[in-house]
Amino acid sequence: MFAAWIDADNDGRMDLLTAGAHYPGVGLKLWRQNSAGRFVDAAKEFGVEMPAAHGLAVADHDLDGDVDFTIVQLKQPGKIPETKDLPHHTLLLFRNDLANGSHWIALDLEGDPAQGTNRDAVGALVWIKSGGVERQFQVTGGTGQGSPHGPRTVCAGLGSAEKVDSIRIVWPNPAHTRQQINDLAVDRRYRIRQGQPPVPSHVQRSSQ
Repeated sequence: MFAAWIDADNDGRMDLLTAGAHYPGVGLKLWRQNSAGRFVDAAKEFGVEMPAAHGLAVADHDLDGDVDFTIVQLKQPGKIPETKDLPHHTLLLFRNDLANGSHWIALDLEGDPAQGTNRDAVGALVWIKSGGVERQFQVTGGTGQGSPHGPRTVCAGLGSAEKVDSIRIVWPNPAHTRQQINDLAVDRRYRIRQGQPPVPSHVQRSSQ
C-alpha cells in the first residue's frame, strides 16, 4: 500500500493519494478533502482511476505549481481480474493541469552543513501563513516502497490568498535554528538557503 499527501487542486486543503495492487477494489484513489474536512473519492473526477497501482511518487514535474505523480500500473489478472486486458506493468505520469485559479507557493530548502544541517534540509519544519491560515509542512527524505526518493520541495496550495504573509522554518540542526521570512508573492518558486533571504528559483512554465 502506498500513500502521499498532496493538494491536488491547490485549494489549501490537503488531499490523499492511495495506491494498492494486491486486493480488488483498492487500486489508485484520490481522496479529496472538502470544505467540511471530509475526504471523498475524487479519482474519477480527476481521471486517475486504476485497478492496480504500485510505486507512487509525487512531484511538480512540469514546474507549473501543481503536483503531478508517477505510478506503475500493474497487470495481475490472478488477483485483480479487471487488469487482464491491460499492458504489462506500465509506468505512467499523471500531469496535473487543473488550472482552477487557486494560488500556490513552492519552496526548495538548502541547509548549511557548517551549522550542522544536512544540505537537503530533511527534517525541516515549515509553517506557511496566508489568508489568515497557517499550514505546516515537513521536508522528508521520501515515502513509499519502490519510490522512496524524490524532490524535497515543499509545495503548498494557498486557495484564494493573494500573498504569503510569513514563512517560519525550524532547521534540522542541534540548535533548531529558526528563520522567518515575510511578505512573499504567490505563484512562485523560491530557493531558501539557511539564514539567507529567498531567491526565485525557476520561471513558471505554462500548463498549456
